[in-house]
Amino acid sequence: MGFLLALLNRNKAKIEIIYAEQISEMGKPRVFEFKFLTEYVNIIDFFFVLKSFNEFVKIPYSDTEDLLYLKLKDFSESLLSNQILKCTTKYPDLKNELISRQNSDLYFLKNEISEVLNDIEFFENISKKERYEVYYKISKFLYNKNYFLNTSNFLIEALHMYFFKYLKKYIISKNSLEPNYEVLQLCLNFINQGTLNDKNYEIKPPCDYFIELNSAVFMQLADFRRKIGEIRHELSHISTKNISLKSELKILLGDFENLVLKEDILSNLVEIVDEERVKDFTSYHLEKFATQVRNKTLTKNIKTDTVKNKLLDFYNGKLSKTDECYDLFKTNNKSKILALNLKNKELYFNPNLKE
Repeated sequence: MGFLLALLNRNKAKIEIIYAEQISEMGKPRVFEFKFLTEYVNIIDFFFVLKSFNEFVKIPYSDTEDLLYLKLKDFSESLLSNQILKCTTKYPDLKNELISRQNSDLYFLKNEISEVLNDIEFFENISKKERYEVYYKISKFLYNKNYFLNTSNFLIEALHMYFFKYLKKYIISKNSLEPNYEVLQLCLNFINQGTLNDKNYEIKPPCDYFIELNSAVFMQLADFRRKIGEIRHELSHISTKNISLKSELKILLGDFENLVLKEDILSNLVEIVDEERVKDFTSYHLEKFATQVRNKTLTKNIKTDTVKNKLLDFYNGKLSKTDECYDLFKTNNKSKILALNLKNKELYFNPNLKE
């Protein structure tokens, strides 16, 4: 026979649960043994803590100084405030603490702990993974917790980091090239418009030919980026559209997995390495220009080896500071425009030749 007591511990500002068990024999004065049920209360507390993390990534407030609680709370706050580097640093300790407690005082919560471990497993060896893959994993994790705006933000960042991986070798920068906001925005502009307009950066020519050769891929990615941006916009404002943003996001997550993680669509970009390809493309633009200005002499000579070699020299930067290009095309006033375009390298940045 026994009964439970609930006592307020004023020092710790918490309620202590005590079980009073009668240990005296029947018919004799009753004697009780008091047992603190702290261990069981702790298990109940952690059940709600783990459930809250599994469902919402949030940790309910407690004044406990339990190490696991503090580690979970810190990790949760870091993740929801987008401090991924901090999460990466704290993940190993959190994982070890979860496993340790799973095998000791929180054994009865082993299933709940396993669920947490499985949820954040993508932080394992995270430094060896591409950043766009990490951001995608986080966006998928947040989607499952119904944080849809955060999902769209991380999915956009994942796509931008993917662009950076394959486009950075085409960007010429005076300083070391880091994936900061400015550079990632340049990569996005390159995908959308085929340009990199910034005083601190240049793109290796010929930009227009590179875009033309890979236009189908760039158009597909630009359209994909636009769709994510539209979803994020709707999530950031009061939506007036009769669409299921959750289902739309799910489709976009699947598209990212297929296009980026499985197909690695930018890994097969057509490179400009063939000299004849460079000369033929430049000749194409020259012929187009000559037709526009009705210069028959220029049209006739455009595909000669002499002209092609001059163009190739210019492409390689050998003529950029001389008058050879200008002299080559000074047949009349109109063709001087082409010469100036060549000298300014505008031919390689803008397929629409100026007149």
